[in-house]
Order: sequence, then C-alpha cells, then structure tokens
Amino acid sequence: MSFSTERTKKRSSSVTSFEKSWAVQMNEVRLKERRKLVKGFTDFLESSGRMESDMYEALKAAFKGNERQSEVLVEPVKKYCHKLRERFEELGGERWPLEIIGVMRENGVETVEELRELCEKGVEMVPGGIVENANKAQDELALLQDAWNEERETLFRELNKLKEEKRLAEEAVSKYKKTLKEEREASSELRGLLRKQENEPKKAGQARDTKEVPVPSRLEVVRKWSPRDSDDEFSMHGRRGDRKTVGERR
Repeated sequence: MSFSTERTKKRSSSVTSFEKSWAVQMNEVRLKERRKLVKGFTDFLESSGRMESDMYEALKAAFKGNERQSEVLVEPVKKYCHKLRERFEELGGERWPLEIIGVMRENGVETVEELRELCEKGVEMVPGGIVENANKAQDELALLQDAWNEERETLFRELNKLKEEKRLAEEAVSKYKKTLKEEREASSELRGLLRKQENEPKKAGQARDTKEVPVPSRLEVVRKWSPRDSDDEFSMHGRRGDRKTVGERR
C-alpha cells in the first residue's frame, strides 16, 4: 500500500508540475500564436464527433468486430468530448477568446502578463475605484427598478380602468340594441294598424254603392230576354201592323 501511495503522489506531483509549466508557457504565448491555438481548439471540438466515430471503428477492427468492447472503450471519450463542447458553448465558443485577442491587439499587448498589467492600470485610472462605481451602479439599478415597478402599477390601473369602461360600453350597446328592436316592432305594428284603418272606409263606401244600385240577378236577365217573350213581342208588333194596314185599307 505504501508503494502504491508513493506512486500516486509522484504521479499527481508530475501532473501538477506539468500543468504549471503549461500555464507558464501559455502566459508567454504571443498574440499571433494564441489566435492559432484558439482556432485549432475550435476545430478540434467541431471534429470531436468524427473523431469518436473513427476511434470506434478502429477499436471495432482491432477487436475483430466486438462491438461491446469497442463501445465500453469509446464511452469515456464520448462523455469527455460532450462535456467539453457544452462548457465551450457556455463560455461563448471562440467569440470570447477572439474578443480578448482583439483587445490585446488594439492595445499592443502580446502576453497575458501584459494584459493583466493593463487591466490593473485601467482599474487605477477609474475615478472612485471599482467598488464605489459598483455601488453607484447598484443604487441606480435600484432606482430604475422602483421607477419601473411604479410605472407598471400605473399601467395595470389604466388597463383595469379601460376594461371597466369597455364592459360598461358593451352593456350600453346591448341595451340600445334591445330598445331599437322593440321600437322597430312597435313601429311595424303601428303601420299595420294605420293601413287597416285606411282600408276600412274604402270597404264601407263600396258596400253603400252596392246597396244603392241594385244589380239584377241572372234569372231576371234571362226571363227578360227569353226567346218566347221576344216572339210574343214580335207577333204583337206584327198584329199591330196588320191592323194598321187593314185600317188604312178601309
């Protein structure tokens, strides 16, 4: 156990020293090289999915088609690449490093140490210091928040008032429509009564005219102009003519 513990300590110390040396090297990287590193890291993340599939196919060929062993070996790589891509996206992708590189280029800064010194000088040049400015910004934010809350309450009151006015207007319109319908029905009924009263005198006058001028019935007309009566009348006229002729003769 002591041997394994010492071995683990040596391994951790070696990793720590490597990380420190890598950090020192990154601080000394020039601006042009840093831009290349950011671009290369972005390309690496974009091609990590293809790398996983290529690794899976290579392991599958090495284990002679044993998919289970290939998946077990590739699974940690997939998880690591997935977390790395998520973290990179949370940090804004390559946009944030490139913006920092742009600031470094504008200010003629080549290394991280120079950038840190520039930031410290900028903090010293800010009047009042960062803490005081942050407190002022916080106070302004609180005032703006209070003003917004008050404005929102005012808007809600106005909105409720408009809703109430709309409700009253709809009720008034409904009453007006009902009254208009009743008035139309009453007007229609009144026009019908007026027409009826106008037609009654005409009917009464026609009835009086019918009583004053009796119309002969059809039977009377037939009797008056029957053929027998016509023959009798004709014969009477004939006899009268004969008599007159005899008298004249006399």
